[in-house]
Amino acid sequence: MTVPRGESTATMRVKTGPGALPYVGQAYALVEEVTRRARVAGTDRYTATMLPLGTDELWEVTATPQGRDSMTVVLGPLGRFRARVDGQGTVLSLSGVGSTMQVTVERVQGLDFDALGKSFAPRSLGTLSPPDSVRASVVGATVAVRYSRPSMRGRVVFGNVVPGTRCGAPARTRRPSSRRAPI
Repeated sequence: MTVPRGESTATMRVKTGPGALPYVGQAYALVEEVTRRARVAGTDRYTATMLPLGTDELWEVTATPQGRDSMTVVLGPLGRFRARVDGQGTVLSLSGVGSTMQVTVERVQGLDFDALGKSFAPRSLGTLSPPDSVRASVVGATVAVRYSRPSMRGRVVFGNVVPGTRCGAPARTRRPSSRRAPI
């Protein structure tokens, strides 16, 4: 994995055994993979290894069935979670109350992304980053800068940040000048 280290990044390599899973905080799909594997194994206690992203510390994770529709999952140092699962081990709900996470997770009806995409496709977003320019005279040389500037398109940004607001521009900035200046 590549992780930030100060002003740059570092690549970490961690040796794990077969079947190890990554752990991404608050991403319960990977915890569900452990409960599904536990259901398939059909044993009194299933053990797996998870590696939290950004560390080299492997976690032992156990899933212990508690009847037909629930399991206790111990996620390394995070502690004990109680999961309600279906016959395939799909997590229907998960409670971390009493663990260091103190979360309650509930599976909900998914979004219909195809329908959402079709409803937004015909909408015009306008020019995402309209072109702009500035011209000045600096020590006898005319300097012009042509650029694309991010546009809020009627949205409030500062104080109420708009998710997905463009911070970049689709076109490169150009700096034509009437004289060549040393850099």
